[in-house]
Parts: sequence; C-alpha cells; structure tokens
Amino acid sequence: MSKIAIPLDQADEGLKLIAANIHMFIQDHYALMQQASNWHAMALAIFALEELVKYSELKHMKQEALRRGVTSIELDERLFGRGRKSHEYKLKLAKDQALIPADAWIINSAKFDSAYFGSAYFDTEDVVITAALRVSNLYVDWEERWQIGTDSFEPLRLKHFADSILLAFEKMGEAM
Repeated sequence: MSKIAIPLDQADEGLKLIAANIHMFIQDHYALMQQASNWHAMALAIFALEELVKYSELKHMKQEALRRGVTSIELDERLFGRGRKSHEYKLKLAKDQALIPADAWIINSAKFDSAYFGSAYFDTEDVVITAALRVSNLYVDWEERWQIGTDSFEPLRLKHFADSILLAFEKMGEAM
C-alpha cells in the first residue's frame, strides 16, 4: 500500500475542502431525491460517505501528527481515488470504523411477514450500500437487457443513509 505525504500545515485546508464537498454531495442528494432522480441521488450519498472517510482519516492523522510533533501526515493513497479498489477501501473503512450506524447501510430490507406473503414476491436479502451499487446507479449497462440503477430501495432508508452521513460529519466537526 502506497502512502501520500501531506504537510501538516496543509491539513486544515484539506479538511475545509472535504467538509465543503460532503455538504455539497448531501445537498445535491436531497435535491435529486426531490426530483425523483433516485439513482443519481444514491450515488452522490455514497460519494459523501467516501469523503466522510477521507475527512475522518485526515483529521485523525492530523491529531496524531500534532501529538507526535511531526510536520507531515501520511495517508493511504486509496483515500484519494488512486487505484482500482479505492472506493471499496473507503467503504470498508467506513464500516470497520462504524462511522454511520449499521442500519443506515441497508437501503431495502428483506424482512417481511412470511405468514401473509410468499417470499417469491420480495427480495430475500437486504440491499446494502456498496461501491458496485454506486456505479450501477450512474451508468447504463447491458446484461441480457438494458439496465441502470436499482429499484430495490426504500426512500426513507435512503434518507436515513444520507442523514446519518451528515450527522456523523457534524459530530466529527464538533470534535475539531
């Protein structure tokens, strides 16, 4: 894993830029949801979560550098989109660090009352936020038929996902 060195005196500027980007992604997410552009709205919320990870890591490493008295911060290059697996890496960090509640990752619950409904009419697994879901909501694809996005989501759960990102960011910002 390659590292990127960032001068400590540049950390605050980066934190401000990332913070602004998180806010823009979330604002755009809400605006797109109002226009029923759900697939793109979902992708922007996932981008916001990836930026939240970047913010969290930069903030943590800045505090660590100050504590140790060093003048440079080293961050994994995957935080900055370098390399194929950067999106998966950021989402894994978000999960591992529990940056947002576990239930916020679920945008469509497979739970249903089987006494009243047959499982053939429902998803049998939860639909969760992934990097692949983000991509599928942005681009038209062909897999035996034309496809774009997922209709397997509940708008209130998607709102909870975006709200959780904003709440987590606000909590991190308070601790600065």
